Amino acid sequence: MDGISGEKRSVQRFTLGNNIGVVSRCYYRADLCRTLAICLALIAAVGLIYAQTGYHHFIVCDDGPYVYDNPYVPMGLTSQGVNFALTGSYAGNWHPLTWLSHMFDVTLYRTPLAPGAVLPDRPDPLPQDYCHGDEYGPGGHHLNSVVLHAATAVLLFLALRQMTGMLWSSVLVAALFAVHPLRVESVAWIAERKDVLSGVFWMLTLLCYGWYAKRPGLRGLGRYLTVLVSLALGLSAKSMLVTLPCVLLLLDVWPLRRWPSSLRTSDLAVEASPRFPPCPLAGLLIEKLPLFGLSIGVCVLVAQTQISAGSASMSDRIPFLLRFANSAVSSVMYLWKEMWPTQLAISYPHPLIGGTLSPAEQLCWGVLAAFGLTLITAIVLWELQRAPYLAVGWFWYLGTLVPVIGLIQVGVQGMADRYTYLPMIGVTIMGVWSAAALVARWPLLRWPTVVAVTGLLSVWSGLAYKQTATWKDSFTVFEHAVTVVPGNYFAHCHWGLAYSDLAAFEDARRNETAAIKARDLAGEQYAIAVKLAPHYDAANCNLGWYYSTLEKYDQALPYFLLAAEINPNLAAHQTNLAITYFNLGRLCDAAKAGDQALELNRKKGAHSDPR
Repeated sequence: MDGISGEKRSVQRFTLGNNIGVVSRCYYRADLCRTLAICLALIAAVGLIYAQTGYHHFIVCDDGPYVYDNPYVPMGLTSQGVNFALTGSYAGNWHPLTWLSHMFDVTLYRTPLAPGAVLPDRPDPLPQDYCHGDEYGPGGHHLNSVVLHAATAVLLFLALRQMTGMLWSSVLVAALFAVHPLRVESVAWIAERKDVLSGVFWMLTLLCYGWYAKRPGLRGLGRYLTVLVSLALGLSAKSMLVTLPCVLLLLDVWPLRRWPSSLRTSDLAVEASPRFPPCPLAGLLIEKLPLFGLSIGVCVLVAQTQISAGSASMSDRIPFLLRFANSAVSSVMYLWKEMWPTQLAISYPHPLIGGTLSPAEQLCWGVLAAFGLTLITAIVLWELQRAPYLAVGWFWYLGTLVPVIGLIQVGVQGMADRYTYLPMIGVTIMGVWSAAALVARWPLLRWPTVVAVTGLLSVWSGLAYKQTATWKDSFTVFEHAVTVVPGNYFAHCHWGLAYSDLAAFEDARRNETAAIKARDLAGEQYAIAVKLAPHYDAANCNLGWYYSTLEKYDQALPYFLLAAEINPNLAAHQTNLAITYFNLGRLCDAAKAGDQALELNRKKGAHSDPR
């Protein structure tokens, strides 16, 4: 009898185990299908918004130095181009992987119509809607950026789900990231390929780190190497990823909870994450040392590049206290635009450069903004034990903004939509997990929350689609910027550059009347920019160029002199002075300016020319 009952028990255990295995396999397949459907839905959402960029052109701001006017990128993927990408810098940037991606696009999409030829020398007839650089297939460049953005959204979903174990919260964060109108600038601007490319490797690093955290230490050495490689590739796409090791430390607090004593009383109602092996604080810091080493090395390299190119010269003109005030105001404005994403533009000029605010007014606004940020920081720290996702999301936001917030002023912008590409993920995590906690506490709010989220995604998708349409070409993007940001001297200046390109196009078609009209419209825009910002060197330089094309060198000279005084480290200003002096017959002054231009080019070339 004992033998028979034992046999029965064995059969029962086998049957039960077999049934559990079948159920497990069915669940795995269902989960895989659901995950695949979610990924496809994210890709479709991105595609519906940004597919229109396949018909968009290059724009005159930065797309030239990055693609069609670059000395190496128009050649495509060549040994010389690869050497430039890996060993040199250009336009004040060091991002080899981004250069390589642009070269790949040129190789893939350029037409056989004399690539690199100077526009007026081209004998072939030009299409009526030709824009500068069209021979390099801008539509293909745009669509590749769309693919990278979609990949970033999918990887964000997968990484968050892996770390938190929460499916729908992870989906919502990824969806809000994918369709938010603030993402448009990073996706629809070819020169911002570095944003979407670095975003892919940021998410890959998170995914690899979650994989490593399940088996840390020497046992997971191979997994750790994937984290290191992903970060290195991301840094070579955009140096903004220098803050990623700090974000990984935040994720150790939540949702990974790798600190043995951290957040034991946290609200588990909204935490379904798997338990990761604990690690003391010293161990967490030690394992990040190679990652911090990479970040520090890139910081030093990028700083040298920007100094040699004169990109950080604006810091000398704006005191640190006022830069800090603008940083605080910008941090608050980004939060407002995240919640109310309207009146978005390619540029928001620095208020001190344009004179829209006095230093005292800027300082007052900065104090108020800093107080608000401090108050939010105190609240999230107070809620650390109960709602750790608030602190993690908040410090993700503040920390990742540091490299681009303007403490070191690069360029004339006070803020920029593209700077929110990765930081706003932290704010989104705060909102989504707070909503999940609310629904967990009051289940009756589930369906109202679903309706509200669906409506929000629909509205943001529509706004993003509309905003993307303004990036069709240089005229649409800068006209829109002038409309939504009054006094936008940067947009006026570049709108003038668009007319200058149009004048060159009409010259190539031998349409003298249209060329003169376009050139005069360019001069009008330059004059408006100079009036709005008298100490903006690019506007003064361009207005001087306009008078030079009319051979009014005596009127051009004051603007070239002021541009050189504002930015004495830019060789182009000295070159313009040399040419103008020569045309005025002031040969000694021309020789002196020419020598200075050569010296500036020599110093710059020592850092930027791979040859």
